[in-house]
Amino acid sequence: TLEESATGVKKDIVYDRLAPCSDCGGSGLGEGGKQVTCPECDGKGRVVTVQRTFLGDMQSATTCPECQGAGTVIEDPCPECEGQGRVPDRQKVAVEVPAGIRDGQQLRVGGFGEAGMQGAEAGDLIVTVRIEPSELYERDGDHLHAMANLTMVQAALGAQLKVDGILPDEEVEVTVPEGT
Repeated sequence: TLEESATGVKKDIVYDRLAPCSDCGGSGLGEGGKQVTCPECDGKGRVVTVQRTFLGDMQSATTCPECQGAGTVIEDPCPECEGQGRVPDRQKVAVEVPAGIRDGQQLRVGGFGEAGMQGAEAGDLIVTVRIEPSELYERDGDHLHAMANLTMVQAALGAQLKVDGILPDEEVEVTVPEGT
């Protein structure tokens, strides 16, 4: 809410991500499994093919389809995660939203993104903040605009008005100049 964005708040969010596999500890190795050099690319992570054409030999290099460029493959992978080291999971995290945040700003929560492949470090979670429209105020950067009803006499002669502030139990005194 606009009030929460003014004071800051801690929000719990729930999201789906790939988390480290609990069966293999994120390594991707099954019982008695091990990482070995890829037999397809000999550990280089890429394969080179040569095609003979009427213009001569044409050589091209592509990412190894067997190891996806890692240079190693797993013998006897974990049956739960199929050697990836990560599985789908639902995560809950408390996010500190700082005071003064604006609609559309993003917060980075380190280490709560997708788990890396085969024990690699997890990425960061990026949270986009959305602020609900307020019934009482309209935000313009760091300024708040509110509507106040005046009588003809108050507008002509000037007045002191008390307007509810954004914080609980806050009142703001506004001076209305004469001739408004």
